[in-house]
Amino acid sequence: MEKELINEDVLKEINNIIADCFENGVVGNDTSSEINNKAFRISKALGILVLKTKPVTYELTEKGIIVIQDGGIEEYLKNIRTEKFLDNQIKRLTKRKLDNEIRNNFLFALFGSLLTFFVTKFSESNTQKETLLQQNKLKFEILDSISKNRKHLHEQNKVILSLEKRIDSLTK
Repeated sequence: MEKELINEDVLKEINNIIADCFENGVVGNDTSSEINNKAFRISKALGILVLKTKPVTYELTEKGIIVIQDGGIEEYLKNIRTEKFLDNQIKRLTKRKLDNEIRNNFLFALFGSLLTFFVTKFSESNTQKETLLQQNKLKFEILDSISKNRKHLHEQNKVILSLEKRIDSLTK
């Protein structure tokens, strides 16, 4: 059978000591009782009682008042355990949240970089396509203009030849 560190008698004695100290302002240790000695040792270790004067009297600390407000030493000890459990849970969850935030920030940065890369490439390819279309349009306009100029020159050459023939026929 597992030995209980703080048994019911000791817990009751701690509650009695705290209540007595609350009523009278100070309390003394009854050294003849082993349960009373254990109760005082535990109370001092928990910071519920503090030595006030040399004739071995003790007074309540802030923690002692909290014990009274909690409804006794049992509730106070449960609350301490709960607080420690919650503190550990908060620490664990905070660590997990920070780890997730680091991972998420990395993924967002990676996604942003990839998105920027593809948008830039797409934009560049659209710009290149537009530039090629404009160049082809200009090329077509230049070729059309050259073709029209050639036709015009050809017409002028025909007229010149025809005039030369008339001039030659008149001079003979």
